[in-house]
Amino acid sequence: MAKDSRYKTVNVFIERGEVKKLADIFNYIPRKVVYIDLGINYNRFKRLLEHPDQFTLQELSRLAFLIEVGKQVIINLVYAQIDQNSKVKKRGVSNI
Repeated sequence: MAKDSRYKTVNVFIERGEVKKLADIFNYIPRKVVYIDLGINYNRFKRLLEHPDQFTLQELSRLAFLIEVGKQVIINLVYAQIDQNSKVKKRGVSNI
């Protein structure tokens, strides 16, 4: 099966700096396409998006391959997502 052409679009937006964290990828390509291409169960994929630090390196490498970017680029997007998630949780705790 041919790779979805929207991965190339994601690549372009990463290069432009418009994709800053992992979740931004899904503004350009549906989650369903990604989890199927990665061979991940939907429920596990949903959990991974909530806790991106639980992605395996193999899964991140596969995603980098699909988007045609370096592995470090994907890892940096994951770190940015983790930082974003932790800031949201800290704000939520301080409001209690």
